[in-house]
Amino acid sequence: MVNNTSLTPIKQQIIDGARLKKCNFIYPTIDIQQRNYPRLYPLGKIPCIGCKNMKDNNEHVGL
Repeated sequence: MVNNTSLTPIKQQIIDGARLKKCNFIYPTIDIQQRNYPRLYPLGKIPCIGCKNMKDNNEHVGL
């Protein structure tokens, strides 16, 4: 658990922003990046950065 009393307001805003994006399914995961930037991110399975097992998408972030 993060000790919120030691965080600066900017760091707390970054953490809160990421949490809100994940809850609203707008976090820039690979499936969103592939949709928006097809030349930069070719289609195919790109694993999650955190677990390296599952495909990186908004459903997986919610788990």
